[in-house]
Amino acid sequence: MARFNELSPPTSLETEDDRVRYRSLRRFLTLLLSGRVNWVGEFTVAITDTSTVVYDDRVKANSHISFTPQDVNAAGLVGAGIWIESQVESSIAGGVNVGNFTLHHAAAVGASVFRYSIKG
Repeated sequence: MARFNELSPPTSLETEDDRVRYRSLRRFLTLLLSGRVNWVGEFTVAITDTSTVVYDDRVKANSHISFTPQDVNAAGLVGAGIWIESQVESSIAGGVNVGNFTLHHAAAVGASVFRYSIKG
């Protein structure tokens, strides 16, 4: 199977805009197939809070969100229980998407850092 960066552009790409779009698509597909996608982020659970809202424009109402603890305090929260209480996709004036998800968790004993990924 040929790699995307080895493929020649179709001959129907007549304008510079078409060629730019083709190169962008080729780069995206190459990164996607190699597992390097930009659907990730990071959040910190503040000390004594029992819920955390994470804002991310990529969050949709039915997105799958996974998160992973990055320090011992975050790992302790996973053991005590942390879950996504809600996730929302809404639009504000101008059609800008403002997605977010709310996590419910035990009160943290120290700042706790998590990384998350969004699918869908």
